[in-house]
Amino acid sequence: QNYNMWKFPIDTTVLILFSWFTGVSRCLYYDPVKFLNFRCCNTFLVSSSAVGQDFQENMLGIYIKVENVTRNGRPVYKMKGGRNYVYYWIFDEGRHDDGENWLVSDNIDQWRHGIESPNLAREVRQDEDGNNVACKEEFCGNRCVTQVNRNRVPFTVWTKLHRNWGWVRDTKLRVQCYDEKKASECCTSLRIRSSGLTSAFHYNKLGVYNVAINFQNRNLTENERFVFNHENGRYMLYFWDWGPNAGMNWMISEDYLDNERSLESLNIEEFPEHSVCVEDIHRIGPFRVWNTADRAWQTDWNLRVECYNKTLDCCDQVGVRSTQTALFVQPDLLGEYSFYTGFNGRSVYKHSDEDFYLYFRDWGTGQGENWVIGANYTSKEVLVSSPNLEHYADNTCVTDTSKISLIHPFLVKSSEEWLEDRTLKIECVQFFDPNNRRLAEFLEDRRRFENDENVVHNI
Repeated sequence: QNYNMWKFPIDTTVLILFSWFTGVSRCLYYDPVKFLNFRCCNTFLVSSSAVGQDFQENMLGIYIKVENVTRNGRPVYKMKGGRNYVYYWIFDEGRHDDGENWLVSDNIDQWRHGIESPNLAREVRQDEDGNNVACKEEFCGNRCVTQVNRNRVPFTVWTKLHRNWGWVRDTKLRVQCYDEKKASECCTSLRIRSSGLTSAFHYNKLGVYNVAINFQNRNLTENERFVFNHENGRYMLYFWDWGPNAGMNWMISEDYLDNERSLESLNIEEFPEHSVCVEDIHRIGPFRVWNTADRAWQTDWNLRVECYNKTLDCCDQVGVRSTQTALFVQPDLLGEYSFYTGFNGRSVYKHSDEDFYLYFRDWGTGQGENWVIGANYTSKEVLVSSPNLEHYADNTCVTDTSKISLIHPFLVKSSEEWLEDRTLKIECVQFFDPNNRRLAEFLEDRRRFENDENVVHNI
């Protein structure tokens, strides 16, 4: 028989070819280097916002590999907190529609099921010589259920509808690897800040977001990711799945069940390891913001989503010490610094005798974050810099740098080059400074709009 076939690029090294009418997935070419160390994950998430959710919602959720149990040479997975399983079934009854599918049901020894993958019996890949060969490697959909969506043939769901004998394709059903440990460590309170386009066009969406609570008084989730509410109660930050091979994004709008957003992350579909917690989004790339003036999406490199602890307080007075490089190259920078103002969500400190400032410099998504010393805290010209702290959770207080500088030292600028200083340390001199007039004024100004019991000077 002749069937219509299409080729679809997954990335520069992976192409997929499939037959829509037969549901037989055909993998064109997999880069052997890219998949050299491929291992199918032991925990995955089955999700859907369409037919699967409407008719088989009880089969959606997290599935975990059952040790020492297989069916047809493939692992069996059991639903966390449920009775359903995911397993591989071979239909061999002499029928025209015999095949091999991943099934979801409550009994691994029967073929009756509520969700099924496309037929994977004739899945092939193209070798380095361009010949089609049977796909038997771990990265094939017939070996690893989380690879099925890559073939661009959707799963099918049993419904109460009469068309197609009750079976309906679900283009939104996704099976994806899921890191439960990572999910348990996600931040429940976030701060979104920006000095770029977002501050110009969507300033009211910046600020603190906390995990929303559902009607059962539990943390609200969608696709097993937290849903966050802005402290003003109007906006929500949440995860949106457009469907397999169509994209996944974190976004902000007024309703987490709607995709009419004004801010969105880059597509994170190909980065499952960084898609569980929103604070990991900067490991992939920057957010995009809707420019209301030009009516276009633009990149905001300065927008930052970071974990936030409203009770965290930092030292009001710190000391910068060194016995080596900085002492000889930049001796005037050493000494005590006191709170001066706030910048980039952190305290700015001013030298007690000289016109130097110790402050947090955010260079933009993927470009780094450092505690630095310079002559002007709004300038990019710096004289001393901590190591890059962009992907360290503990970077809110300048004294946290001591944990990292033991491995990666501070850098000091000389007349010709940057030099390492392994002795440079920033230590707390006075945690609370009641005599700091600028601090008192700063707090007073902030607390006109804040609960005066909260620590707010690090906002």
